[in-house]
Amino acid sequence: MRSIVAFIFTLVLTACKTVTVEESMFIRPDHIAPYANKQVFNELKLRENLPYAKLNELQVLVPNGHSLQGLFVQQENASVTLLYFGGNRSHIDDAAHQLAAQVGNCPINFMMFDYRGYGRTQGEPNTENLKEDALRIFDFARAKTSGKLIVHGHSLGSFMTAYIAQKRTVDGIILETTASTVEDVLSLRTPWYAKPFIRFDIVPSLAQIDNTIAVNEFQGKSLVITGENDQTTPAPLGLKVFNTIGSKEKRHVLVKEGGHNNLLQRTEVKTAYCEFVRQFN
Repeated sequence: MRSIVAFIFTLVLTACKTVTVEESMFIRPDHIAPYANKQVFNELKLRENLPYAKLNELQVLVPNGHSLQGLFVQQENASVTLLYFGGNRSHIDDAAHQLAAQVGNCPINFMMFDYRGYGRTQGEPNTENLKEDALRIFDFARAKTSGKLIVHGHSLGSFMTAYIAQKRTVDGIILETTASTVEDVLSLRTPWYAKPFIRFDIVPSLAQIDNTIAVNEFQGKSLVITGENDQTTPAPLGLKVFNTIGSKEKRHVLVKEGGHNNLLQRTEVKTAYCEFVRQFN
């Protein structure tokens, strides 16, 4: 979302007062923001951190003839499965390596899929099919696993997670660097000196998304992780979501000097994460 700030600054200079906020400002598939694949995640990469785990490649079919491509890491000593939804530039080949290295020893099984137009998955994403796919993926994961199933969403993925929690019965949720609404994000991301000059016209598909409504009635165990210095989804918005979660079994972790990415590398986050997972054993 750095491009949004630059766009706003340009608008101020040109004294433009109405900004139409399109989905393309928040959803950035590979053909818009090219992705340089670092390295395919395979069994050799998995063994670097989890030498006894097993790796399976998965597919979930969607109506347009494409299939969502995913990975499933299973460990013999893990009874809890994590379904992970990454951020706007997340790809499973990177995310799987990060989860294995950072929280795989909790221990957990974990499953994840590339969004349409990202990484291994073909297609064109939009808010509607991302939500539909999130439910398809959850239903697939629920059918494929027998133990407790936690849904973890980072940034963009936190909106998928909250939507699933609203529509399905979920054992637990983890919302990492989340936010309430697009309007709230834009308001906090807009410099004070620009606000008198700008009015945002948010397309309906984005305007109707509200994580505070989505999690308001959720009664399962919940963990919310925010970064104190997060400039993309500022910490106050994550706290706002946390405060509206209906469950009494919830925990908020504010990472001092933490940004938007790589919070799972922090010792205090790893500790909180594993403590949260152990509640489901």
